[in-house]
Amino acid sequence: MKLERLDNLFHAAREMPAAEWEAFLERECGGDAELARTAAEDLHFAHVGRLRDGVMQLGGDAAEIGRASCRERV
Repeated sequence: MKLERLDNLFHAAREMPAAEWEAFLERECGGDAELARTAAEDLHFAHVGRLRDGVMQLGGDAAEIGRASCRERV
């Protein structure tokens, strides 16, 4: 049951800006500090993963632009 609650909190929080997560979790976890901490950690790692993936995509795009530019000069 707690895993289902955690999953619901995670998905609900991901729909809002990261700046609102803490207040949302405090309100929704009703004093269950362990549940709030676990949800916050999961959200943080998911958020960092999305940021990392975005940076990796930007890096890949920049590399492709550089290669295309070099091919045009040759």
